[in-house]
Amino acid sequence: MDDQSTKSSNCVTVEIYPHLKQDDFDLLILFLESKRQSGGGDISNVDDLTFANVQNGKILRIFYQDSEVTKRVISKKFLKFKNYHIRTLPGSISSFKCENYDILTDKLIIKNICVDNDDDESIVEMYAEYLAPYNEVTNLQKSSLSYNTFIATFKSKLDRECMYARFSKKRILRKKEIILMDSFNTKSFLIFSPKKQDTDFGHLIDKLNSELANFEKSNPYFIESNAYSLLVQFDNEKLLNEIFNIFELYFKSTSLDLIIEKVYNFSLVDSFSANNQIVHKPFLDRTFVEVAVQTDFLSDSNSTSVESISNSDFKEPSKLNSTAKSNLPFDADTKPEQLIEFNIEDIYTTALLNVKQLFFNFQEELTKINPKLELINSNGRLFLKNSSLTDNNSLKTKTLTALIFFFEKKAFHKIIEIPARILKSPDLMSKIDSKVQEYNKLCPALYFRIQNQQLEGFGCKKILQNKSNELSRFIDVLSSHSNSNLATVETKPSENSIKISISPDSLAFKVLWNIKNIFFDFKNSVKSIGADLRIEQDQKLSLFNMDSSNSVWEAKVKDYLEEFEKKQVKTIKLGVPENLRNKINIDIIKFELKEQEKSLVSIKVELVENEIVAFGYCKAVDIFTRNINKKLKYYQNNSEKNFANKLLVVINRIKSVEYKILQGFNGKYFKEFSDNLNQIQAILTAYYKNETDNGFKIFCNLEKSEQQDVNKVNIWHQRVLESRKNFFNKFTRQAVQLPHGKTAPSKVDFDPEKIIIEWKSGTQADIIGEKNEVERVKNNLVKKEKLPESSDLSSSQFNFSNPNENTFLISDLKWFQIRILFEEQFFKHLSDNYKDLNVMLDTQLTRICLSGNKKEINKAKKMAFKILEKILGAEIECDSATLDQMQKNENQFLSYLKDQNLKCVVDTKSNADKFIVYSTKLEDIEKFKSIFSKFKF
Repeated sequence: MDDQSTKSSNCVTVEIYPHLKQDDFDLLILFLESKRQSGGGDISNVDDLTFANVQNGKILRIFYQDSEVTKRVISKKFLKFKNYHIRTLPGSISSFKCENYDILTDKLIIKNICVDNDDDESIVEMYAEYLAPYNEVTNLQKSSLSYNTFIATFKSKLDRECMYARFSKKRILRKKEIILMDSFNTKSFLIFSPKKQDTDFGHLIDKLNSELANFEKSNPYFIESNAYSLLVQFDNEKLLNEIFNIFELYFKSTSLDLIIEKVYNFSLVDSFSANNQIVHKPFLDRTFVEVAVQTDFLSDSNSTSVESISNSDFKEPSKLNSTAKSNLPFDADTKPEQLIEFNIEDIYTTALLNVKQLFFNFQEELTKINPKLELINSNGRLFLKNSSLTDNNSLKTKTLTALIFFFEKKAFHKIIEIPARILKSPDLMSKIDSKVQEYNKLCPALYFRIQNQQLEGFGCKKILQNKSNELSRFIDVLSSHSNSNLATVETKPSENSIKISISPDSLAFKVLWNIKNIFFDFKNSVKSIGADLRIEQDQKLSLFNMDSSNSVWEAKVKDYLEEFEKKQVKTIKLGVPENLRNKINIDIIKFELKEQEKSLVSIKVELVENEIVAFGYCKAVDIFTRNINKKLKYYQNNSEKNFANKLLVVINRIKSVEYKILQGFNGKYFKEFSDNLNQIQAILTAYYKNETDNGFKIFCNLEKSEQQDVNKVNIWHQRVLESRKNFFNKFTRQAVQLPHGKTAPSKVDFDPEKIIIEWKSGTQADIIGEKNEVERVKNNLVKKEKLPESSDLSSSQFNFSNPNENTFLISDLKWFQIRILFEEQFFKHLSDNYKDLNVMLDTQLTRICLSGNKKEINKAKKMAFKILEKILGAEIECDSATLDQMQKNENQFLSYLKDQNLKCVVDTKSNADKFIVYSTKLEDIEKFKSIFSKFKF
């Protein structure tokens, strides 16, 4: 048995990507036995290992002879062998997705929460804040891995006990059952095709390797991929964030139809892989009809296998022959009369066929009419399949109304006119077509097409409106450019006409070529001197003589150009301050330059080698100069403050755990932390300004010259933060709420060298200190004291007969003791809230019969069980003589309790050395104990 146990503990699961080739199996075993290569050693079952032991081409379990070797290999986690990525795991774990990851206590995954297109995400935020009313949602991210799934990030740690208690009361929202999922620190992200299209991820893996090569240390990782997704996992969270940001920016700047998302729960990845909702290939494999709805503006279908919805009478389809049936994608169980087809020429059909978001949203609307109505798109045709017993005629009106209402409320149809001069230009039309294809590819909530010399759009209201406006502006720009090109063609100068070319190196050329509104202003103004500004081939700007009678035209134009350069336009250069020449600040400056360029349309701004270059109208350039100088000064001040702040780290009362640890324990942990900081040239001191502003400060102890070096200060600051994190990681703070009916004990078993207990009230306490000791003491405090079986009054101990019927029987003996308390509350609530219910009790008062409205009966029954749960019992020990006196003077004693306004029931007969007092209020029991100690018989 011991040998078997040792063997199991020395087991290692090895996960491999890509699938292992048979020729590489022996080499892999040698690699896993090499201490230098993998940290491994001798494998005890090496003689039994064959390629057949590799499960699914990627999972292999091996047993090392030495347990130390096992620990070393598992601790490596990520290995690289040839072109294989290897993940090492304990033998009890079958895959890296099943590993125990740390729960992210401030994140929560909310799944299946229904949000319409015209809703914003405030619905999700409101529900999240309902779950955690004393917390705050700081970020809300919609997951693309699962439909109607959101990841909520909270300001502080979630109280999960409270959260799930509140969740149990409101599981259903908009007729959908919400699912809550824990969020884990998997240190991984997924790159995937939202349409589940086959994707070659080879170039992305190459990019990943090239980006990792830029880092100083070797950074191993593990990947797993299929036809439409690539999962990447790291061991370093900081590295994960940096690579994630790089790829996120990369996808934004390219036209790749891919999404990148951090993985907080591998169940979402698995459900995405298993969900075939978006993929169209399985529809062909399964060969069943994809269905949809047709409306009053749809004509009757000529198909012999299906029918169409319209305001006219329905035409029953004739039976399918074998040829017709083979051409339609439904299975043998589908009856022809179940099918209704859309008119393919109608705009609603076009919208549902091409806009995925509208398709899925209307499918949800159909399920509200009848859950067995199914909407599917098949080979460019749209069908509605009615699998219910209700015939099509009875569903016609409802479906038609739902469709019209749906499109009025949530959909939008837009037509954009294309100017005739653009229609005549194949080049310009190809640009519009490229733009349309880009929008259709990137956004599943809209669809554009060019038809009948118009641009036609379908989609969700807000999104289509925004994109239509963008396309209209794009067409206007093309139109204005085409005007200038046409002018050049139509107004051909004669052979004898004079022209002056503007030098490409001049400021005038630079301004006119790059700033459109200045170009048109100048073009209009030079007409006053008989000149026309035109764009020629090879990127040339020329002024042509339009007044042949003017003998001094050339001199006038040159003077005009000179004055234009000197008085109307200008250029400036500003150097970026040295302390702002880092990646973060440069990105901030680039963003600010774009904002300035948007607001001041008559300038062009560039950032070249730490120098800002701006040119345009003089006034606009002057405004830009003032604005950007203010911004640079502000960024400089912030940078200097941030640099100064890095030389000092403050721990005040806000950091309650760290503050309490350093302040308490007779300075034990203060000295320990101070010694740690001394090793990295830092000094820990205490400070006190007043009662609210006091704490501890960590000062930099570098040489004065080194304190001016940005890199050295950054390294020092990072070391201090790491030392601080590592030191305080072993401590925690727990807020403890004692169970109902339990008060603070007079003595608590705890180690004062390790924890501090602060009682906030008789039932609430804060425990601060070392994690293990805090957890132990907390468990002892919240442990419920189990009463002997005779006095256990949990409602679960009562026997209820026929709980689902209108009559229920309470047959437990304790019922006779607490019946009075129950009846008093139950019948009062019935009279106040359920006046139409009739209640009957049998002669022994154990059977309760309710008659009336079913919903009210169920509510009244739930209320009965709730009242039973609230009745409390407390045991009070006493001698037999006192019990005798209480029984003999029962009337006198009960009368006294009544005078004291105590609603209690006392059982003096069930036990020989104690009695039990019952009440619905804890304070009544406490008051009874106080009165009983003073009562004299």
